[in-house]
Amino acid sequence: KPLYLDKGYTIYNEKKFPEIEECPYKNNGYITYGSYNCTSKFSDSILYIWSEILKNDKTGKLLIYRTQLTKNMIKIIKEKFKKLGIEDDRLMILNKSENPYFKAYRLSDISLDPYPFSGMSIALEAALMGVPTVTLAGNCMQSRGAGRINKVIGLEELLNASTGEEYIQKAIALGQNKEKLDELRKTLRDKVENSEIRKGIKEFTKDLEEKYKQVWKEFIKSP
Repeated sequence: KPLYLDKGYTIYNEKKFPEIEECPYKNNGYITYGSYNCTSKFSDSILYIWSEILKNDKTGKLLIYRTQLTKNMIKIIKEKFKKLGIEDDRLMILNKSENPYFKAYRLSDISLDPYPFSGMSIALEAALMGVPTVTLAGNCMQSRGAGRINKVIGLEELLNASTGEEYIQKAIALGQNKEKLDELRKTLRDKVENSEIRKGIKEFTKDLEEKYKQVWKEFIKSP
């Protein structure tokens, strides 16, 4: 049966990050929506949602960054988007490794979370680089990872959607709010640093240990 942790299930102890740069829209002249997750998480439903975002943001582009992308995988992604009415010139698909790879987050103004399998680690890394992640929070753990990150850092209302339409609306609204994007670029890392994800490691461990004791007590009492 499920074992619920009072202190969540995410902690992060990395200490070295590249310098955060300004939002790329300032040089590009358009909003870059970024996806950094494994493409196995690209469901038809999330590709449709992303295509609708691009249709609503006439100048925006979608960056897909993953070092494991092969030529055939890139071809398949482009074909799927073309069927959804999105031409190649609206896509930037990169598989060149950045060193350190955190620098790749500098290329996006907004990160888009996949669905139904969320990218919790990606959302956390993006936040540490000043990039907010819009997510569609489902009903199970696998679809609520990014949503929890946003909740812990106080951005649940801004970034967490409960429907596909709301996901589209939140992404577009954020893309139109340049002042908010600039603010998040400067403050997101501090929000993570000051959250329980970074500061609550001892409390998380104590909670986990108590849950182990609980499991053991229930086990020895069982028939």
